[in-house]
Amino acid sequence: MHVVYCVVDHDFKMLVMRITDDIVRASLQIGSVVSFKADRISIDSRNISGGELFIAIKNGNNFVNDAINRGAVAAIVDNPNSQISGKTILVNDSLAALKSIGRYIKNCVSLKKTVGITGSVGKTTTRLWLSTILNHQFNSFAGIKNYNTIYGMPICFSMLEDNVDFGIFELGSSSPGEVSELAHYLNPDIGIITNIYESHIGKFGDHVTIAKEKMSIIGGIRDGGILIYDGDSKFSQNILDMTKRCGIRTISVGFGAHCDFSILKYDKRVLLKTPKESLTYNLSLNGKHYAYISACIVAAIHAIGLHPRKFLQYFEKLQLLNGRGVVRNFSFRNKTFSVVDDSYNASPTSVIAALDILSSMPHKLKVVVIGEMKELGAYTTYYHELIATKLSSLNIEHIFFVGDVQLWEAMNKVKNIICFEKLDIFAMEKVLEIVQNGCIVLLKGSRSVELDKFIEYVQCSTV
Repeated sequence: MHVVYCVVDHDFKMLVMRITDDIVRASLQIGSVVSFKADRISIDSRNISGGELFIAIKNGNNFVNDAINRGAVAAIVDNPNSQISGKTILVNDSLAALKSIGRYIKNCVSLKKTVGITGSVGKTTTRLWLSTILNHQFNSFAGIKNYNTIYGMPICFSMLEDNVDFGIFELGSSSPGEVSELAHYLNPDIGIITNIYESHIGKFGDHVTIAKEKMSIIGGIRDGGILIYDGDSKFSQNILDMTKRCGIRTISVGFGAHCDFSILKYDKRVLLKTPKESLTYNLSLNGKHYAYISACIVAAIHAIGLHPRKFLQYFEKLQLLNGRGVVRNFSFRNKTFSVVDDSYNASPTSVIAALDILSSMPHKLKVVVIGEMKELGAYTTYYHELIATKLSSLNIEHIFFVGDVQLWEAMNKVKNIICFEKLDIFAMEKVLEIVQNGCIVLLKGSRSVELDKFIEYVQCSTV
């Protein structure tokens, strides 16, 4: 009989399964191993705080001693030279062991449904919003942090508990083949492709290759499963052709009348037509992007087999994550103003969406700080010129760009733009010189540009 040991993990605010030598023996189908009970799995010795099973992947074999010294109760290694008597378990492939342990625990948990989410933008928000909505009436698990890789997903599986009804997981990708591998590993009942845009185009080469990568989730969906996708996408017919070959049912979501779940109206109140009825619900956020994500969630609730109407009251309470459009209010140097913190990441499509949302806001003075968009490869200049054209069409007096000097010429097509190579104190003070009472500042750029430093600077200067 499978025995589950549980402990409270205050970092993740939930019950997590205790990993034991029994689980390792059963999942890896090996004989005698060192006896242990671990609170969680870690693959990074720097994150060991005590009580973990450390799984040494690739160069991690060089840090087994460090992991044990930091408090790991045991370690799985695939390098014989990394063994420590009474503390390590030697396997042929540590990554394969990690995947097997995760899969074993997932199979031991009686999940009603699993949902896998991929797409160019909106994955994390969709994952967490769907989980938040379901948690009002069920127990759902939404993965953690950025554990959306073949290393992170097994760790998420290892945290599943027997009382969880739905598992909702994110499938990330920065190079071809990753979504397919994750989809086959997860084998979800329901797949969601939020959209197919130009994110990471520098690594994929072109839009078609990106589409193939996102669509590869279809091959991993369970037989008879369901795919939810953007019905307005230019790749919608490709998606339909592939799902038909794989025997997967589909639900299209979008703004077109042809979509199964069609958004007829939106602001903070959404009117959504479904195959059976029309639904209305409120959102705390305004914007086309948020209305679309909410409609995907309604479609997912339907695909799970639940009635969406029973969950509509909870949509109004949904909030954004830090760095993904959260509006913060500050009182600073006798000025009161707001900042839209959308600094977590940026693609051309998401930048345009953020600018459209800013344009709809009632503030008289609007300030834009645009950070360089990364991983666009040969399309880098083209897409920055596209954003410059968008900015030129808006009635925004003060615009700043932070990024590589080679992109300044493209961005200088915008009248009165001020360019900085990095967001240092000098640059932040220049922005703050413009800020007035009642104005709003948009921060939008790739994570590595670190526009969130502006938030930290204002907060620290306020203390």
